[in-house]
Amino acid sequence: KITGMDTYAVVAAVLLQVILGLYTSVPEPSPDDPKIRYPRLQRIVFEVQMVLLMGAVLCSTYTMVTFLLVKIYTVTSLGLYRDVSYDLFFQGTQRLRLTAFWSLIGSMYSFLIAFALNLYT
Repeated sequence: KITGMDTYAVVAAVLLQVILGLYTSVPEPSPDDPKIRYPRLQRIVFEVQMVLLMGAVLCSTYTMVTFLLVKIYTVTSLGLYRDVSYDLFFQGTQRLRLTAFWSLIGSMYSFLIAFALNLYT
């Protein structure tokens, strides 16, 4: 159980680095560029990309922090021989861990859509 939380946190951290790399590499389109056929569409695609990447950053950060904190608390409670406290904490954070997992999935989908939009530009 505990090693799985560590894996989710590492995946979220790596995904966060990739998202930030894409975020910094997407150039803002200039309205007077002669190569752009549809400047308004290009601007809309850019804005949608930025919104998707911001959402992906937030979701990935939430996942990483949640799983790291849960891992720290569970290892501490087991290290102090508080098995009952561990069980109660693990049951109490079940919903939080579930939302963090789905946040990671949402972050991946958001990143994939933003990356696909980057291929358009």
